[in-house]
Amino acid sequence: MRFLLLLCVLMGAVSQAVCRKRPNVWGKIVVKEKNKAAMKIGFMEYLDAKLVKFKRHWLVGANWKLQKFETDEMRYLAIKRLIKVCHGYTIWSQRLIMLKYRPLNEKYFKKVGRYLAWRNYLIVFRMWIGVLKKNLKRSEITKPMQKLLDTKDGELPCPVRKIHG
Repeated sequence: MRFLLLLCVLMGAVSQAVCRKRPNVWGKIVVKEKNKAAMKIGFMEYLDAKLVKFKRHWLVGANWKLQKFETDEMRYLAIKRLIKVCHGYTIWSQRLIMLKYRPLNEKYFKKVGRYLAWRNYLIVFRMWIGVLKKNLKRSEITKPMQKLLDTKDGELPCPVRKIHG
């Protein structure tokens, strides 16, 4: 009898602990074809990123590691590579709206989710705009990139695009 009682108490404690564990609000992290393709091109070399599915949208959640970009040339190459690699995905960057780092969670995502990259181009940090201006050749500057280069601090270089779903 005591054994049964102890077992019930133990099971109750375990179930409570499991319920308390916060669900993955970002949706299932995908490590299938799309992630494999991204890794093949060298996407993971430059940043700590995860492809996630959120409300029927594929997103690239990026926690940027700025210390990896030691020189302007490295930063420039990373930006070029990212724009090339991310073609076809919706890009979302934590620093897109110039906030300090916060852990990824649903509340924070809803706050920044409206500010997504426009036409699948990466909106680069404002601190890199000087690097882009210095290094990009005229022939390499596309219209969306020109909009980015022309923006002032605190402005969004694109129309706000909301997540539907």
